[in-house]
Amino acid sequence: MKNLFIKTMLLFSFFLVTSSVWADRIVTEGQWDGKRKRILVPAKPTANIEGNVLSIFFEEAFANLYVCVTDSEGNIVYANYISAPSNNYTYDNIVLTLSQGETYRIELSHVTYGLLVGTFTY
Repeated sequence: MKNLFIKTMLLFSFFLVTSSVWADRIVTEGQWDGKRKRILVPAKPTANIEGNVLSIFFEEAFANLYVCVTDSEGNIVYANYISAPSNNYTYDNIVLTLSQGETYRIELSHVTYGLLVGTFTY
C-alpha cells in the first residue's frame, strides 16, 4: 500500500512539473524596469496557454500584477490582479472562455515595473 502511494505521488508530481512544458509560451514585449523607483527589478513574468488555461510564471515573489486578456474586437475576456506568494511560483488557475481560431491579446502590467503585451491564437 505504501509503495502504491509513493508511485502515485511520483506520477502526480511528474505531471505537475511537465504540464507547463506542454503549454504554448506567449511571447510578450514591452518595457519592464524600475525607472520610476530606485529598487531591484524582479524578472519578467512569463505567460503560457494550454487549451483554455492561462498560466503566469514568476521567478520571484510578486504582488499586484494586472492581467488583462482581450479578444480581437477589444472585449475583455479576463481581467484581474494576481500575486505570487513565493519564488518559482506558477499562477495557473485562470480558465478562459475562448473561441476557436480567434486571436487574443494579453497585457501584464504593474504600476512600478511597466507593461508587457503579447498575442496568442486559440
